[in-house]
Amino acid sequence: MPHNVEFARIDNTKTYKNIIFPTLVIIGEQDILIDPKQSKTELDNIENPNIEFKLISELNHFMTKSGIDWKTNEVYNVDLAFKEYIVNWVNNIK
Repeated sequence: MPHNVEFARIDNTKTYKNIIFPTLVIIGEQDILIDPKQSKTELDNIENPNIEFKLISELNHFMTKSGIDWKTNEVYNVDLAFKEYIVNWVNNIK
């Protein structure tokens, strides 16, 4: 629920600093739970070369373009651009 967003936020700075394997942090541009701009800034400040940040335009926290119906499995029907990016990213891990 949007009115509970502040309670859902946690600080992952210490975890991100200690990551030693390829990691993708992917956020939807329309995410209301995680601020994409703030997340990008914080990851840039951490300067961990193992982390790649990707912002997907027009998508929300659930990687969809519109809201979801909690009574269905629609939450798992993520946008094709998100799916393609992840598959390509994984295939290019060295």
